[in-house]
Amino acid sequence: ISFAGAEPKAAYEMMTHADRAHYRVEGIGSHAAFHSRWASGDPAQPISVATLPAGQNLPPLWTRYAVDVLASGAFPLGLAARAITPGPTLAEYGNRQWPMDCRGGQGAGTAFKLAPKFPAAAAGNPARALDYAAVDGGLIDNEPFELARWTLMETPPTGNHRDAANADRAVLMIDPFPEAPDYDVLGKLDTALTAVIRRILPALKDQVRFKPADAAAALDETIYSRFLMTPRRRDASRQLQPHPLACGLLGGFGGFLSEAFRAHDYQLGRHNAYLFLKRHFALPEENLLLRRGYDGDAALLARFVFQDKGGTFRQIIPVLADAPEMPSWPRVDRGTVETMVARAVARADAVFANLAATVRSRLVRFAATAGWKMFGRSSAESYIRWAVLQDLIRRDQLQEPWMSGKLSDQRLVLSALADPAYDFRTAAGIATQHGLGGGAVDRILAELRVLHPGLIWEGPRDAGNAQSFTFDERKPGFLARLPGIAQAKDWFSGPTIG
Repeated sequence: ISFAGAEPKAAYEMMTHADRAHYRVEGIGSHAAFHSRWASGDPAQPISVATLPAGQNLPPLWTRYAVDVLASGAFPLGLAARAITPGPTLAEYGNRQWPMDCRGGQGAGTAFKLAPKFPAAAAGNPARALDYAAVDGGLIDNEPFELARWTLMETPPTGNHRDAANADRAVLMIDPFPEAPDYDVLGKLDTALTAVIRRILPALKDQVRFKPADAAAALDETIYSRFLMTPRRRDASRQLQPHPLACGLLGGFGGFLSEAFRAHDYQLGRHNAYLFLKRHFALPEENLLLRRGYDGDAALLARFVFQDKGGTFRQIIPVLADAPEMPSWPRVDRGTVETMVARAVARADAVFANLAATVRSRLVRFAATAGWKMFGRSSAESYIRWAVLQDLIRRDQLQEPWMSGKLSDQRLVLSALADPAYDFRTAAGIATQHGLGGGAVDRILAELRVLHPGLIWEGPRDAGNAQSFTFDERKPGFLARLPGIAQAKDWFSGPTIG
């Protein structure tokens, strides 16, 4: 970006790592026409639903569309990166529209372009395709809200009508993960290099997803140009539950654990969508566009109307069917967990083998492989197992006799005992982490030990002489508990107690 009055060729240079694929879907309707003044100036690939076959063999264009969709879901280690080839051409990057007022005098409402500057080795041929690897579909911009909003603008950069009477277009955000990110309530302020590396990627992810202006506008009930739909689940007594999605554990990857989790969330989505369309995706009765859409039919206007907060609203999409049932909350047994752990470890083996193969030194490769097989593999297996169990216990998704009927505070204490970040937990540490009174944690631990003998094991005392606890299954082995051996082991790597 050049600056006026600067030295010749002086400019502020920067790089973006986000990219997008632009398709113009055709053949999906004949009764309405929509022209996007902003998006029409952006290079797009037309694709017609009439060319989508019923069989398994996709035409090349639909195959490319499928690759782009899979690329948008790529996630390091979890879901494969995708090679986008051929990539966009130099000319397409030059003609790309940006969701910002950067017209540069090229004409109001037509061009919002920033001229790219490619290295000499890549530039020179406008038809040259620039291939790239899509490695994480959600890290840079998990919710590209602005692309949708600018596509809908009638006269960009002027925003869409927001008021009740004139709103005639809206962005609908469907957000499947409304659960809050983890917060370090313990305030450990760990500045060790390994801790910094472990936390920096989650921190970057949270930061790029911090869009308070977009969320605030979607939740403002006086704004009718954007709507937000999130999962909601209630129990048999109609109480709103803190964990709506069965697949929400493990940062949203819980669906890999059980098909029942995925089936639950699909049915919950149907139930939530019904209620959203019936009670929330609506406009006040004075809206001009909605009256035209109902053709002024008095019977229809009366049928799809409801009262809410002192006003009269009409459904934008008429809801005809009955409400789908709220699905039952699914749980998995320990056998399912162990199957998932075995597959995860096999995946870790394959990833480590691929990494080791890139090491040129045979000695280093041999030492790393030996270390992985002797120590790393078992540590990874234990961490995966207890990370999964911790989330399942906390969210009431583990089918075990000692989990039946447990209240939320009891589940929090049990999940803290499964936390793979600690070998042992104290009542004070659990109370601080989960906002429970120390006395409450002591009482819950005592109750659990009476109800389920052999479930919880007393560990060593911490530096302040507080008793620690863990699951009996996690206690050190017999040899590791022998006098002398235990002290020697603690000297090399003391247990984490918190």
